[in-house]
Amino acid sequence: MGRTELTLVVAGALVLAVLLGWVLRGLFRSLNAGGQRARNTTELAERLHRAEEAEARLRTVERELTAELAEVRGELAESLRRLDATRAEVDEIREAYRQAVGPRTGT
Repeated sequence: MGRTELTLVVAGALVLAVLLGWVLRGLFRSLNAGGQRARNTTELAERLHRAEEAEARLRTVERELTAELAEVRGELAESLRRLDATRAEVDEIREAYRQAVGPRTGT
């Protein structure tokens, strides 16, 4: 084997080594990307779980606040009813006072 043939064989071997390395690198990356996807999926599942828990807490708080609002509205309605009754009573007392005092005559 001459010098030229040896050079071509070594160059061919180097080219094959580079191609094999490139193919193996691509295979390695695709295998590791699957592990990365699994980690991403786990992280997304955890985030979804936390979001569902937060949503459940918000619904509980919303129910409590709705009940409290209904109670406050009921109290307000009762207070307004009593206020109207008191105003009517005050108007009756004023009218009774005016009738008791009678029309004033100027002096």
